[in-house]
Amino acid sequence: MNIYKKIAVIDFLYSKNGHFDDDFKSLSNLLGGININHFKLEKIKILSAIKISISLGKKYDILYFASIKLSHALLIFIILKLMYKKDIKILLLVHFIPMNRELIYKILIPLINKYAKIGVFSNSLKKEILIKYNVNVFFIPSRVINKFEALNKFNIKVTNNNKILFIPGVGSAGKILPPIDGLNNILNIYMITDVIFNCKKNIQKDYITKISKHVNIHFKNGFLNASEYDNLFKVSQFIMCIFEDVYENRCSGVLLDAYKNGCIVFSSDHPISREYGFPLFPIISHNIDLCSLNYKDNVVLYEHALCRFSPLQAKSKWTKFLFND
Repeated sequence: MNIYKKIAVIDFLYSKNGHFDDDFKSLSNLLGGININHFKLEKIKILSAIKISISLGKKYDILYFASIKLSHALLIFIILKLMYKKDIKILLLVHFIPMNRELIYKILIPLINKYAKIGVFSNSLKKEILIKYNVNVFFIPSRVINKFEALNKFNIKVTNNNKILFIPGVGSAGKILPPIDGLNNILNIYMITDVIFNCKKNIQKDYITKISKHVNIHFKNGFLNASEYDNLFKVSQFIMCIFEDVYENRCSGVLLDAYKNGCIVFSSDHPISREYGFPLFPIISHNIDLCSLNYKDNVVLYEHALCRFSPLQAKSKWTKFLFND
């Protein structure tokens, strides 16, 4: 195995409000000792992206494009291969397949696969690309979670008298309000005292009036800054994510943050949820039995889910993706 010394992680679609920095930090920690640098650029135009890519190609052995427009990627990769031939290795991360761009992705992904090694953060997305485009991409974990720290947080949280349920991002990124019957089942079974809604828009009054009366309801509408977001995960014992059925397959930063902070997770039956251990965890449903888990059951399920983020497994997958031909 040829170990390259210098890696450039390039985010041409960087946003400080996304998980770009968390993903890079996780990768950097995982590959401790390897020369790896992060290049973060927002709203970059194609000509600037080409110039920067060519410049980085002179200095780095591996160019890992962690975010880039696919239409830009193909042109940039062709130019890099013509200039540097076999002296450079190009890697691309595909985050998801937009529903309104399936046709263009059907054309671009097989072509890009000729010039770059493609990775995804989701096994379900890997399967989707294989079925739709007949391209076998590489699955890599987006983040590594310290199992012992997460379990310690979990064990502390379940002893708290206040039981807080946080429902983040409703109305954005494919997340919707839970069905009221399923929500009330969980509020009652887990004796939740407070529920915090983070919504893009105000919730209709009719929905709010149907929530169990023993619960204190709080609203954090609009976009949360990083410190607000982190604090809500730290104080909440429970997180709820209900995905639209048509929402695209991808990695979920919210579910990863929930595991990291020792939260019990409730979700809908969606490929994203199944990626992280569902339906082993409670699924929002009219079937109350799916929500009836005692503390011991939750500990077992939590430990099982955390096994998906083993540092040893993650390092092995990333090493193969980065360094194997």
